[in-house]
Amino acid sequence: MTTLIWVVVVLVLAGSVLAMAESSLSRMTRVRALALESEGRRNAALLVKLETDPPRYLNAVYLAVMFVQNGSAILIAILAQEYFGNLGVTLASVGFTIAYFVVCEAMAKTFGILHSDRAALALAPVVYYLGRALSLPTRALIGLANILLPGKGLKQGPFVSEEDIRTMAEVGHEEGSIEPHERELIHSIFTFGDTVVREVMVPRPDIVAVEIGQPLHAVQDVMLERGFSRIPVYRDWTTAKAWSTRRTSCARCTTARTTCRSPR
Repeated sequence: MTTLIWVVVVLVLAGSVLAMAESSLSRMTRVRALALESEGRRNAALLVKLETDPPRYLNAVYLAVMFVQNGSAILIAILAQEYFGNLGVTLASVGFTIAYFVVCEAMAKTFGILHSDRAALALAPVVYYLGRALSLPTRALIGLANILLPGKGLKQGPFVSEEDIRTMAEVGHEEGSIEPHERELIHSIFTFGDTVVREVMVPRPDIVAVEIGQPLHAVQDVMLERGFSRIPVYRDWTTAKAWSTRRTSCARCTTARTTCRSPR
């Protein structure tokens, strides 16, 4: 029985390490990992590999967490049954659940969030080899889940949604880890993705153009007067009218795309 107690202790410590790895890697980005690598930090190159393919390694961490949680809970139940009987199993299970939450979920994950860089660098080798060892089981289990669920499912497993990222941005801003302009940038990315094209296109019903034979100072006067940095050039009025009938709006140029003679 003493051996089982030590196994439970080891599993709880492993659960704390996995929880810390999960929280720190979830907050880590590939850009930040590259920055740490440029600083010459230890295990930074390995961290870049993890952030290049996060589903593979995070899924392995999730699977290992399930093994650790369930395994330690079962061993606690066996020990409680041996020492305290049926009532002891219930009391021990409740007490162990509370203790596991405090140690592994609250303390370990909080440390991983507060010291994400240090925790991610320290645990990068553990997650890397764990991901390689559990690669096939995680893929098989995700494939099984996709078969059981209706629809196509997710090839690499469930991950954060748009609302989750927005919430993390708000929490990071409240904690001081994300600046106000960074929070606005995150929100604007999703807002831009929902924008209809016609809302950002600039319609040009009238074209300001100059004839090809106009002197340079006359062209400059027209550009200064109308406030355009680029204007179309035409050879004769007939050609200019033909251009105007098939013009399309250009988001980069102030003139019609089919009439703009400036290099792109």
